[in-house]
Amino acid sequence: MIQKIFAKNTKKSAIWVASLGTVIGLSLLFLSIQLYLDIKTTSTQENNIIQNDYIVVKKKVSELSSFGINNNCFSNQELEELSAQNFVKSMAVFQGCRYKVFVQLSQNGGAFPEFSTLAYFESIPDKYIDVETQNWNWKEKDSIVPLILPSNYIDAYNFGIALSMGTPQLSKKLLSTVPFKVKIEGNQKKKTYYSKVIGFSDRINSILVPDSFLKYTNTIYGNTNTNSNGKIIIETINAKSQRINDFLAQNNYQTNLELIKVNKVQEILRDGLVYQLCISLIIIVQSVLLFLFYSKILISKSSYEIKTLIILGYSVNTISKTLSSLTTKFYVCMVGLSFIIALISKNYINYWLINQKQIELQNGLSVVTLLIGLIFSILFIGINTISTKKRITQLAG
Repeated sequence: MIQKIFAKNTKKSAIWVASLGTVIGLSLLFLSIQLYLDIKTTSTQENNIIQNDYIVVKKKVSELSSFGINNNCFSNQELEELSAQNFVKSMAVFQGCRYKVFVQLSQNGGAFPEFSTLAYFESIPDKYIDVETQNWNWKEKDSIVPLILPSNYIDAYNFGIALSMGTPQLSKKLLSTVPFKVKIEGNQKKKTYYSKVIGFSDRINSILVPDSFLKYTNTIYGNTNTNSNGKIIIETINAKSQRINDFLAQNNYQTNLELIKVNKVQEILRDGLVYQLCISLIIIVQSVLLFLFYSKILISKSSYEIKTLIILGYSVNTISKTLSSLTTKFYVCMVGLSFIIALISKNYINYWLINQKQIELQNGLSVVTLLIGLIFSILFIGINTISTKKRITQLAG
């Protein structure tokens, strides 16, 4: 009976306007939050679009360097000057091998034809490596040397060497099982080791070996006249800072500028999502206020019927709960529809990123997004229930 009274006085056009605004606002809110979380999460994953704040710095190669006139290694004074910059949190110098290295793909039951190539080994402290370092160790008696390869090396192999030599293309997982021979020559001495790839780095564009292996082999096979201070890795306080670009340009240094550009893109994306989130909040607030205003009008239009029901013995709680339950069910449906729209939109964006930019975000909506939707629902239900009961109490008085 109570529901029929409220249904009779309901203006459907006003309900649809408020509902449409709420659904649009909530959908934008959920989508903005989810994309923001995805971008933040992606920065710590293997196939990330935004690396942590690490940059690799080296001197620019000039024409004089091609004739051996100019030295592109960092002096101790230059290293001290660089470490004193306020954008440097910590830094380390790449240590390079001072001998010849030949890496050979070994026979694996005849599955992979042998090939060999010159290589160059480097090492850095473990804290700068973006690969699990559990197996990243080597002792003098160890026969297998762990290697970390740059992620882009596997593309160079698959779409270069493999195609030209007719060898099978390799996935990262398969390449980790393929044995390599490492032949070292220097100081009129030779040595052959076996090696195994334990990971792939998105941060370092070098073949890395454990520091203990590099020190040991440099001592025995290395040319002591070679200076290897040619490359530095820096953990920055903020890789997006313009101060970094200015300092590098002034000193004729170069770095992986694409990383800095991507970090700037990340900042723009996050700012855009924050603005979108603010707009969605404004839409939601306006829609909720419209709902509350319409609820007030509905109670006013039904004031005669409500007073009659109270005279007939209906309590204020019963009447207010009936009206609140109607709006609550309607709001829950809108939240559910908003989740569906946000999920479809997120999947479409993810599909586009995978196909156009080779970037993959996590699937679905996170628990955080769902909890935020639940919080908004609880807030709306609480405010609506209190407001409805207050107005009906005023009529009863």
